[in-house]
Amino acid sequence: MRPIAHDIINIVKRNGDVTEFDSQRIYVAIEKAFLSENNTDTEAVQRVTEKVISTTQERHSNDGVTVEMIQDIVEETLMTDGYHRIANSY
Repeated sequence: MRPIAHDIINIVKRNGDVTEFDSQRIYVAIEKAFLSENNTDTEAVQRVTEKVISTTQERHSNDGVTVEMIQDIVEETLMTDGYHRIANSY
């Protein structure tokens, strides 16, 4: 994964804990969904990850970005980019 510049500092986990944002975790989750459909296109994974981070920054302030918000944006981005089966796997 190439580094992705972002302004997101923290993320609120499902249990309410606040932790440091790590774009690598998003990349890995998207990569696993791609692999579950036998798709090994790492460039596509990178592009989707970059779009997800960009969209998250546009829609949400640094305060209160949740795992669920990012998850919704990942699914939306996969669908918009035509990766319907991968979105269902995610």
